[in-house]
Amino acid sequence: MNKNAISRGGVLLIASTATIILLLVLSVTKFSDIKKTISEIDEISATLRYNETRLKKLEAIKENQVELESAYDVLQKKIPDSPDKNKLIDQLNQYAKENYVVLSELDFEEEIEKDTFKELKLKIAFNGEYASLIKLLKTLDNGERLIRIDEIEISSTGDFSKILRADITAVAFYNK
Repeated sequence: MNKNAISRGGVLLIASTATIILLLVLSVTKFSDIKKTISEIDEISATLRYNETRLKKLEAIKENQVELESAYDVLQKKIPDSPDKNKLIDQLNQYAKENYVVLSELDFEEEIEKDTFKELKLKIAFNGEYASLIKLLKTLDNGERLIRIDEIEISSTGDFSKILRADITAVAFYNK
């Protein structure tokens, strides 16, 4: 009986040890699964926060949709489909006349292709009084055509003269 009791005890000990090892393996596996699930939850939470922020921005855009569409339409009109140099010359002459200055020089330089539009570099010279030249610059800034002024150099045309010369380096834009 002693031998039988010892072998039963040995079997019980081995079975208990195997059960404990199995439970430890299962616990480690479950712990690993729980860590993975927590990581996925964190990732989904970060995505959710990003999407909530994006949704708020989109809602703000939607609130301003009419204004944005109007601004887009204005820009579309300011950027023609071709360089249309003759129309640009006419516009610059009109701006000069409206602001009591003289368009004394206009040179079309290189055309540079960008991603969605082309740039037409311009060298322009106007002669007029200081206040008139300032008004002309404002007109250029708010005119029918999108023109970016890169450089302005103002110089006197002579001794004791109120007339100044404004040499302007600018860029006119048009679509590809």
